Amino acid sequence: RTARADPRVMADRIRLAVGDLFEGWTEQGLVLLTIEDLHGADGGSIEVLDLLLDRLTDRPFALLATARSDLEAERAGMLARAERIVLGEMTRSDVEAIVESIAGRPEPRAVERAAGNPFFAEELALAIRDGADARSLPLTVEGAVQARLDRLTTQQKDLLKRASIVGHRFWTEALVSIGEPDAARLLIELRHKDLVTPSPDSRLAGCREWSFRHGLVR
Repeated sequence: RTARADPRVMADRIRLAVGDLFEGWTEQGLVLLTIEDLHGADGGSIEVLDLLLDRLTDRPFALLATARSDLEAERAGMLARAERIVLGEMTRSDVEAIVESIAGRPEPRAVERAAGNPFFAEELALAIRDGADARSLPLTVEGAVQARLDRLTTQQKDLLKRASIVGHRFWTEALVSIGEPDAARLLIELRHKDLVTPSPDSRLAGCREWSFRHGLVR
């Protein structure tokens, strides 16, 4: 009752509960927590990660995070005790190989625009594969994703909007229940466009689970 009446107490109890959960898992074996795009994490999430690192120092626990090089100062404490692996830019030949394998042909403009970013290279190549003009490619990753979404049918766009409400992972049956009776067919079409991917296992028994190819698509 005290926690429900005081947000600060509730926050403390949540952090303790997360620590208890991970401590229990480590009693069963090694636990690996992976975090993507740590540079975008909020302060509360950073506090929880710091708590886990402090509490599980002598436990079989490891944290693996990916982030941009320009992390904010509030993450300094976490970085001070981390082993850092700095990745360099991809070579031009690597980007050329990505673009050609997806687009089916060399596209120097896409290679130049990607500027060593493999995800941007993939999105530009997919846009070209879907019929985009290589002479007027988007300037950003977000623009490349949006350009591909703009070329979808109204029904395909509507399904993705409904799926985005469910979450990064969603289920065919859930989309049917919220107004898209033809979800199974549309998901197959969107899979061929590399916007969604099926999951080998589902967290809901008897349901078909999918996920967005990337958070930007959602």
